[in-house]
Parts: sequence; C-alpha cells; structure tokens
Amino acid sequence: MQHNVSINHRARQITPSDFTKFTHILAADGSNLRRLQDIERQLREKDPSSSTAEMKLWGSYLSDSKPITDPYYVDTEVSASPYMMLFNIH
Repeated sequence: MQHNVSINHRARQITPSDFTKFTHILAADGSNLRRLQDIERQLREKDPSSSTAEMKLWGSYLSDSKPITDPYYVDTEVSASPYMMLFNIH
C-alpha cells in the first residue's frame, strides 16, 4: 500500500453505456482522450443521444494542466508520481 491508499478494484475498458451512465469521463493523456472522442463520435453517428458525459483530461484540473503521468512508464524517483499529481487537483 503506497501513500496509505488501499486500491481494491480493477480497471476495465470503457463501454458504450458509460457515455450516458457517467457525467464525466476523465482521460490521463491526450492519446486516451482522442480515443474516447473517437468512440463517442461513432456512438453519436448511430444515436445522437448516446453520449451525455463531459470528457476531459485529469490534468485539466491541475493548475498547470499537465497530463497525468502513466505510472507504468515513469521513474517516480526522478519525476512526480501520478499519485502526487492527482493529490494536487483542486
């Protein structure tokens, strides 16, 4: 348990119903956001009411609007950890 935060869930892929089930869908980086926007565009072509969620970058809530670093690819000894980046969201 790092940073005294217990994580007891598993990630999953987004589903078409998520675009109406949730009010916000947050992406970690621009590549993920573009993919979400592509999925949303395809859904709206079939049914214009198939997406009501607002899509944004996690980092858009940070004062510097930087994307959140993928923990798989970052050396947290050298740069800010994703946890610390998210902790600073206000």
